[in-house]
Amino acid sequence: MSTVRSLYTNNQSVTITLASLANGSTATSNAIDNSTTKFLAADFQIKFRTTTSTLATGAVLLYLIRSVDGGTTYDDAPTNSELIGTYAANTDSTTFIVSTDTTLSGQLPDFFKIAIKNMSGATFDASGANFSVKFLGKQFELI
Repeated sequence: MSTVRSLYTNNQSVTITLASLANGSTATSNAIDNSTTKFLAADFQIKFRTTTSTLATGAVLLYLIRSVDGGTTYDDAPTNSELIGTYAANTDSTTFIVSTDTTLSGQLPDFFKIAIKNMSGATFDASGANFSVKFLGKQFELI
């Protein structure tokens, strides 16, 4: 009899520029090649820092941008992309660290990107040290 177990690959980095991202603007990551690792899902973790004049209803939105043709074209972001996370960004000069699990969004394609939209009410902090995006890839193994 076989057993299925979960495998996790931590600290997969994502290249995206969030420092000084203006309110209402969207940053899009580099293409993430999943054709070799074949992660079925992922937990994305975002670190960002607000400045002054954030809104009490401020938020940051995370989108999954899919490619179905091997990374040649991608969904329009964020208009026609899948919203996979909404996070509060409603406190001035605060560093937030938030995570989202993509398991309920279906399997990840061979190539994808993520997009992050700043809806905090103010431009993000300018220091690159206050921002990061990484993910934990999820797979299964039959043993």
